[in-house]
Amino acid sequence: MKPANVRQPSLWKARFVSEGAAASAMGLLALVVALLLCASPLFAQTNPMVERLPADTWAYLSWGGTASLKSVSSTNTVLRLWNDPAFSALLENSFATVSHGGGAAKSSGLTPERMAEIRSALENPVVIGFVNQGFANQGENSDAMGHGLPSYFLIYDATGKKELIDKLRHERDEHMTERPQVSTIPIGGVSVEKRVSKGGDTSYEAQAGTYYIVAGSRHTMAELLTRFGAGAAPAVSFTQAADFPTECREMARDATLSALALPGRISIPAQAGNAGFDFRAFSSSLHLDQIRAACMGVTFEKQITHTRGAVLGDTSRGSILNVAGDNRDSFATLPLASANSSFKGSVVDYAGLYNSLFTAISAGLPGNRAPFLAAVVAFLTSTWGMPPDQALGLFTGEFAVIHPDNTTDPSQSFYAATIHDPDKVVHILEHLLPGERASTNQDGDVIYLTTTFSGVPASGKPGQGLVIYFALTPNMLIASKEQDVLRRAVARMHSTTGAAQADALAGDPDFQKARAALPAKLNSLSYTNYAHYNWPKLFAETQKSLNEQMQEAARNAKRPAPPPVQIFQGMDPAMLARYLHVSIGGGWKNATGVYFDSYIQ
Repeated sequence: MKPANVRQPSLWKARFVSEGAAASAMGLLALVVALLLCASPLFAQTNPMVERLPADTWAYLSWGGTASLKSVSSTNTVLRLWNDPAFSALLENSFATVSHGGGAAKSSGLTPERMAEIRSALENPVVIGFVNQGFANQGENSDAMGHGLPSYFLIYDATGKKELIDKLRHERDEHMTERPQVSTIPIGGVSVEKRVSKGGDTSYEAQAGTYYIVAGSRHTMAELLTRFGAGAAPAVSFTQAADFPTECREMARDATLSALALPGRISIPAQAGNAGFDFRAFSSSLHLDQIRAACMGVTFEKQITHTRGAVLGDTSRGSILNVAGDNRDSFATLPLASANSSFKGSVVDYAGLYNSLFTAISAGLPGNRAPFLAAVVAFLTSTWGMPPDQALGLFTGEFAVIHPDNTTDPSQSFYAATIHDPDKVVHILEHLLPGERASTNQDGDVIYLTTTFSGVPASGKPGQGLVIYFALTPNMLIASKEQDVLRRAVARMHSTTGAAQADALAGDPDFQKARAALPAKLNSLSYTNYAHYNWPKLFAETQKSLNEQMQEAARNAKRPAPPPVQIFQGMDPAMLARYLHVSIGGGWKNATGVYFDSYIQ
């Protein structure tokens, strides 16, 4: 069941991508690969393999395979990128470079043949997860204290893929430095391969009908063979269990990639932790025992990639989920972003986080260690001139990262946080920052603070320490590595001219259309318009950064410098612009949990 304020997707709904993907091409590659591992059809159903999972499953990740993507593979923007031969060549080149430092033969990396095998394997469904075997078991699959450990499993629909599976298993064994002890044992009438590593870790592998199964314990393998070896699904469906939330069932139904964790199914021993800390008391104080589930689902629609997720549980005061700030229909930091900027903002109750953790740690500590915690608080209070919760209360919740003009240069980005009483915030910063304070001055209602970290080299400035510039207005803290970037942000915040308003991200038509896809009130928001990206510059900066890192690693290891690598050689930067256009994501909180929704086109 979807929350009432979630609007249904439309063709123009924009689309989410992570901050790291927006910052670098390598991050973007990771994002696209991750998304494609979970690609789903437009009208998919829940992976039927999930229905057969053991009743004591407490976490799983399910992927329904790319074979069902034919109806959207030529229209969905991310899938079109994945299917572009130039992108495949980029992946091969990038993996080879990272794996071998540019010096080894690239044929030993992600070759076209290996890429074809990966694509073939991704065509079929797979489920991985954990079952809870309790903490009363002894012997196999137990730790040194005799506590039963959660057992993992992997189930792959090997229909038409047996030859590929056999090949991959053979290659795995060939590349092992220490071969495990392998024996064949019968379990439920099926021949199962038992593998024991030199360290004593035991795993089980079997072929049950069309399914290739791996399990971390004999008990789990026996259960899976019963459920997947038979032709009919078990009478009791895992997804119909009373503690399987309706919200999560809805997310899984339309997504080929879905994930679920049910914390309430994890058995924690009474003696969990150690004599110096009561983990159960700590957990109870944070209301962790009232987190019902965490789940997410990804669907690849005709043109849009849609991700939904939720952490369901108690969000009342004192709960760890209440750390997510209150929803709002506008962000005070958003006016700092110009029309071509990338924006990522969130709302956090910093003082509430401190109070919740302080209360929980106090509950977990034995009485004889309480004075130590009180001494730490007293020291901070003396240093800062106020108790920690009051100091954190100076930050009123919002925090944003803004990349003007979609810059790919971190030095041109800036950070903003909402505050009150800037004089006190300056006092806190002067005691918190380990750098050398170079200057503090005031210009009207703005306090400028400059701090130099001499032990941290500035990027692109050999021999110079990192300098951070701060500006504090009555209601905002802004920080940047470049003084002119900081000054422009302050000028923008103070400007009330029509030109400044017209250049605001909030007034940009693309942003407004994308924003309409999300609920009216949010506690987090991120947006990027890739049409404004300077992709050639991004490629050049990424390649330069990678070469610098490889050179530094060689110097630190006292090895010869590796030759420069060209991971984007032969690739047209405009390729990405053809596929990735706009992304947006947002989160919100209500009495039942914390939710997020995101889109990419």
